[in-house]
Amino acid sequence: MLQKSAAAPISTHDVALLNAGRHENPFAVLGPHKRGRATFVTVVDPGADTLAALVGTKLYPLERVGGAVFSGKLPGGKAYKLRGT
Repeated sequence: MLQKSAAAPISTHDVALLNAGRHENPFAVLGPHKRGRATFVTVVDPGADTLAALVGTKLYPLERVGGAVFSGKLPGGKAYKLRGT
């Protein structure tokens, strides 16, 4: 069975494919996706040490789930901007 991170419903297999640039359908897992009542955002940023989503004036840290892939839970239906360091 494929492992999923506590931060987001993304499998370790998908993370590996994204990091290798070989995912057949990256938009199926990248960006915002609603899972039940929660909304998760998943991002690939090879240059980031840390990444957070800015929603209004509040920052929501994204967890590095493997390599350059970050993911985390956000308030549903809200616009966000990414902030990396």
